[in-house]
Amino acid sequence: LFPCLDRSRINVLVAANLNETLLDGSTIWLKTLTNTLASVAGVNVYIASNALLVSNGVTAELFDKPNVAKVDLYSTGSERNEEIAKQIHMLDRTAGGFDLIVLRGIDFAKVIVDKALRDRSVYYGAGMFARNADGATVTDETALQVATKCSGVIFQNATMRALFLERVPSFTGDCYCIAPCVEERALATARATAVASGNEQLVVYAGKLIREYAVTELAQAVARLRQRGGAVRLVILGNKFDNRDPEYQAEFEAAMTELGEAADWLPAVPPSVALAWVARAHAVWGFRHGAFETSHFEISTKMVEAIGCGTPIVLYPAP
Repeated sequence: LFPCLDRSRINVLVAANLNETLLDGSTIWLKTLTNTLASVAGVNVYIASNALLVSNGVTAELFDKPNVAKVDLYSTGSERNEEIAKQIHMLDRTAGGFDLIVLRGIDFAKVIVDKALRDRSVYYGAGMFARNADGATVTDETALQVATKCSGVIFQNATMRALFLERVPSFTGDCYCIAPCVEERALATARATAVASGNEQLVVYAGKLIREYAVTELAQAVARLRQRGGAVRLVILGNKFDNRDPEYQAEFEAAMTELGEAADWLPAVPPSVALAWVARAHAVWGFRHGAFETSHFEISTKMVEAIGCGTPIVLYPAP
């Protein structure tokens, strides 16, 4: 699809090397960014990605607006960053030139940003800054260099923006802050559709099933509470494991098996259903192990969702 751009409007291309389906929860940033851009009068948003378009709640909410469309990119093998970069350049030339091109993914962005596009490129600077074990700030220098070549940079919060400007005081582009958010309409629907859980205390986790998020420890804790007579039920929403840690899936499944009927594992649900579970819960698990949680300057979307639903959330005491 090569769109014919309406020159009476501002045309924004959002380009992402996702290498996954749009069902995955890590694309929440894409939904937040798209909703923010699409809410501005006179703006058309084109999402260009190699992600598979799966008909589910994420894509329905992304593309249910008349000024949002998807452009399919193709990639395969180890050279996908170069392949996608070529397609983005071709797309820009064929369409007649987008007004802004928002890029996320450092390996992807550094191939795309060149003299022809730098004045129209905005880099999504997630993960540019982190903390080491001593609490000192660590900078991804490659990401910093790419950001300085762009006309603008998007940060999640003012802290990251300040860190960037401290490192690059001569930057003359624009710096934007777009925090994780959940639409009020979605929150209202979740609260309205949440049903009572009877006498059981419901603990809900929605997200990736990886070691850093201590999901196995959560299942074991629920098992101990039940052994003490507590009426607790665990609901897990998610299906994405870390391929670099194959042993963890077996550990997780063993912990869930031990809980038996006291656990529900729903591998794939649309965001609206997941949010309804959050609204229904007595507590949401948003914990991440300390070394992981304190290593960055960004907040969790889970926290935003839980607060919006009025549900308590368990977090690591990160700064």
